[in-house]
Amino acid sequence: MNTPDPKTKWRNMRRMAWISLVAGLAFPLLLYATEAAVLGEIAGPFYLFVASVVGAYMGFSTWGDTKP
Repeated sequence: MNTPDPKTKWRNMRRMAWISLVAGLAFPLLLYATEAAVLGEIAGPFYLFVASVVGAYMGFSTWGDTKP
């Protein structure tokens, strides 16, 4: 089985978490700029997804640091 380089794997996971965090911070600006009701309706699931991505990164990085 071909396992990926751990350095590349963590870099990609970190990039995914940062992009999710930036998107979560930019979403209210998008709501304010467009004033679209549809975007307001998907805010809950969107923030749940963003929180789960960032939380998973934080949890797995902590677990990876404590693993021998």
